[in-house]
Amino acid sequence: MLRRALLGLLAILPGYAQLAPAARAETPPAAITIGHVHAGSGPYASISMPVYLGLKLWVDQTNAAGGAFVKAFDKKIPLKLISYDDQSSTATAATLYNQLITQDKVNLLVADSGSVLTSVAVPIAREHKQFLFDPTGTGAAFFSKDNP
Repeated sequence: MLRRALLGLLAILPGYAQLAPAARAETPPAAITIGHVHAGSGPYASISMPVYLGLKLWVDQTNAAGGAFVKAFDKKIPLKLISYDDQSSTATAATLYNQLITQDKVNLLVADSGSVLTSVAVPIAREHKQFLFDPTGTGAAFFSKDNP
């Protein structure tokens, strides 16, 4: 399932130019920066760490193959993963998601594992009009007509 989710993320990268038009330049970026928050400790670490390690492996393998092909630039662009440990705390996760968007200036976010830790990412990403890839959170409240 994780592999399928990561392949889904790779599938959206060709649409990078459409995802972040304000951040897009006419020249390709040096890297596509992926922001991620994971629970490296605490009660959610056992479900979060495999997702983090899988994401890290995918980034490493993609970069070893020359990067992700971005159709808008007709070339492969390296991926850069910035991931922080939220310690299974929704308050810490909220702070870190805001940091990834406002300070680290990531191109897209990958949510933490499960609905509890993903729940804080949804409104923050929406507020900042930031693309959020959610591989595991399934809370029905995440999905509505105005937030598909």
